[in-house]
Amino acid sequence: ISEHPGFGKMIILEHGRYYTVYSKLNRVKVNKGEQVTKSQIIGTLGSKDNASELHFELWINDKAVNPIEWLK
Repeated sequence: ISEHPGFGKMIILEHGRYYTVYSKLNRVKVNKGEQVTKSQIIGTLGSKDNASELHFELWINDKAVNPIEWLK
């Protein structure tokens, strides 16, 4: 859990050798080191001009991959 300019609040989840990154969050609802479960709300998005934006990344080991194949 961290905060970065341009990305706002950020959560990185470890799934074994996979990592998912969620940023541009308004609020974080988990704590560092906390184990999360499927469907658990980990954060909320803010709204700007009646629109919300999530920045999502998928990493395998140390390589970013296109998440579209995994989200089908």
